Amino acid sequence: MSEIKLKPCPFCGGEAEIQNRGIVWVAICKSCGAVTTFMPTEQRAANIWNKRDKPTHWHIKLKFEPCPFCGNTIPEFHKPLCKKQYTVRCVNYLCGVHIAYQSTKQKAKEIWDRRV
Repeated sequence: MSEIKLKPCPFCGGEAEIQNRGIVWVAICKSCGAVTTFMPTEQRAANIWNKRDKPTHWHIKLKFEPCPFCGNTIPEFHKPLCKKQYTVRCVNYLCGVHIAYQSTKQKAKEIWDRRV
């Protein structure tokens, strides 16, 4: 089986890898922690990671750049109940990419909006 090649992270330019999470697979950036949604195979996780839609406009309400993986223009802040940290995630259930948790909403937004 040929080795799966992954593009650099669209948020930080870091190297990505495929990880097995039990019965599912994800692609994750080794530097900033951006991760795809769970996929049933390594190849599907790689396909989601490697897919890039060029952002064409700012989201009007939240002023976020669109998702670099699927082009969805409605990302959202997410804050788990047990942590005092924030992430930004794509609300497209087929994509679901999100960045690693940050200490403030502003820092999370800055990382989401950064493009390499």
